[in-house]
Amino acid sequence: MTKKESVWLLIRAAGVYFGYLMIVSIFSVIILLPSLIFAPPDLRKTQNTNSEIPVTQVPVTPINGTMPGEVQPKSAADEADENAASENVKNFLWNLVLSIIYGAVAFYLLRDGRLFYFLLMKEESAETKQAEPEVTTLNL
Repeated sequence: MTKKESVWLLIRAAGVYFGYLMIVSIFSVIILLPSLIFAPPDLRKTQNTNSEIPVTQVPVTPINGTMPGEVQPKSAADEADENAASENVKNFLWNLVLSIIYGAVAFYLLRDGRLFYFLLMKEESAETKQAEPEVTTLNL
């Protein structure tokens, strides 16, 4: 196997490896997608204050003494839900970006890869080579 063939083999092998990484990243994106779509909505944000049926009873004040219009501090469960939702979005976007990058690198290495070919085929620089002595006479 010549040097050219071995360099092209290395470039193609790297392209196949990045293609494999792209497939794994796409599976991660597919697995994370349902957690974004089917996540339970935040009930505090979806409540409608203008109800269609008028309330005829006197509103009951809660036991903890806060009025219904007051903002309640966030509990640990609410913060955990928000952290989990933001972490799901981060993981989804990270795997999406990685799959795009891996796909682009794999496509380049499998289709073209000339830049890496020229980098790997580069011989020693000209200044490190020793000059061949000139022949001025023929020894017959």
